[in-house]
Amino acid sequence: MTTIPSARAASQYATTTGNLTARMALHSYGTNPQDWFAWLGGRLPLTGDVLEVGAGTGELWRRVGRRGRLTLTDFSPAMCARLREFGPVIGRPDLAVRFYDRNDVTAEATPARVAAHLDDVTVERYPDELVVPAAEPILAYVASMIGPLTAAQEAAARAAIQARIDAEGAFRVRKHTVLISAARGSR
Repeated sequence: MTTIPSARAASQYATTTGNLTARMALHSYGTNPQDWFAWLGGRLPLTGDVLEVGAGTGELWRRVGRRGRLTLTDFSPAMCARLREFGPVIGRPDLAVRFYDRNDVTAEATPARVAAHLDDVTVERYPDELVVPAAEPILAYVASMIGPLTAAQEAAARAAIQARIDAEGAFRVRKHTVLISAARGSR
C-alpha cells in the first residue's frame, strides 16, 4: 500500500518551496551560537551513503557541501526539482511521508520506527530557542502554515505578538529539535 501525504501537506508543498523557506527563515533568530546547519554538518559522515528523508529545499547540502553519495527524498514535486542539483532524488511519498507526515513524529516515537528498518539509531538534541524581536517573521511563519491572513486576522495576530514582545522584550519560542541518525547494517 502506498502512503500519500496529507492533503494539507501536499497543498503546501506541491508547487512551491516558499512555505518551507519562510519557515526556515524564522530559525535565523535562534540563540545557539552554532546554527542548525553548522551543528548538523559536524555530525554527518564525510564519506559513504547518506539518505535524507524529507530533504525539503536542500538547504543543508547548500550549507555543508556534498558528503558521500547523497540520496534525497521528498514527496513534493517542487522540492524534488530543487533537490536534483545535489544528486539522486526519490520523489516517493511512501518513503518521505512514512517518517515525517504523521501526528506522532516526536523525538521519543520516531527512533523506534527508524530502528525497525535501520541499525545504530541515535538521537542527539540540538539546544536552541528562538528570540524574535519583531512581529513580521512570526506573521510570515503563520502565513506559511495556514495561508494568507485576512486584514482583520493579521491585525489581531500582530497585536497579540506585539503585546508579547512589549511584555517580554521578544517573542520567544522553545524548540525541541533532534537529529535522528541511523546506519544500514547487515539486515
